[in-house]
Amino acid sequence: MDETKADLLLGYLATGLGTSAAALQWWGQLGNLLLIGLNVFLAIGGLYLISLWIRKARLELSIVARNKKTRA
Repeated sequence: MDETKADLLLGYLATGLGTSAAALQWWGQLGNLLLIGLNVFLAIGGLYLISLWIRKARLELSIVARNKKTRA
C-alpha cells in the first residue's frame, strides 16, 4: 500500500473515531440530562401526591368536625 492510501485510511480512521467519540460523549450528556429530567419529574410527582394526601386528610378532618357540630 502506498503512503497516500495509508494517510487517507489513517485520516478516515481518525475522523471516524473522533466523530464516534463525540457522538458517545453527546449521548452520555443527553443521558445525564434525561436522568436529571426524570428525577425532577418524579420529585414533582411525589410532591403532587403528598399534596393530594394532605388535601384528603384535611377534607376528612373537616367532615369529622362538621359531623361533631351536627351531633352536638
